[in-house]
Amino acid sequence: MTLFYDLAIFDPVMNATKVKRQSGRKLNESSIPFSKLNYQLFGIAFFLILVGYWALAQLPVDGFLTLTFAPILLVLGYCVVIPLAIMIGGKNTAGDKT
Repeated sequence: MTLFYDLAIFDPVMNATKVKRQSGRKLNESSIPFSKLNYQLFGIAFFLILVGYWALAQLPVDGFLTLTFAPILLVLGYCVVIPLAIMIGGKNTAGDKT
């Protein structure tokens, strides 16, 4: 049983240091992973989702707002804008001055 603890494969600290060395980059825990654009897109997505749920709650239940407009807003918010906000380029690299 103690044999497994002696191997570097089962040591999470050892594996983390190997990954840091292989990637060639320093990990900076204090940096924020998203830029201003990412947060703006998250805000737009939140607004679309909020308006979508508001439109979904309106009467009549078989009207345009609840059957067509609300689902379009919700799909745009959840499936388009939030993934865009996550995938759009994050922070600028150290070489960029913008």
